[in-house]
Amino acid sequence: MKTMPEVVTHKYDPERAFLAKLCDLLQAEAEKVLQRIRDAGRRAVKANYLARRVETEAWLAP
Repeated sequence: MKTMPEVVTHKYDPERAFLAKLCDLLQAEAEKVLQRIRDAGRRAVKANYLARRVETEAWLAP
């Protein structure tokens, strides 16, 4: 059984609605949002972020 993480973060695109869920978007659109965040240079977003995010959300709210 997995344990609850000690830290949960929320990354968002400032051009979109505040606290909008990335996982509510189609994968291609979510990747575009993440790429804009990477390109802005304000946040480091790993290549596997979206896959890990989807897995974590599924685990937190089955």
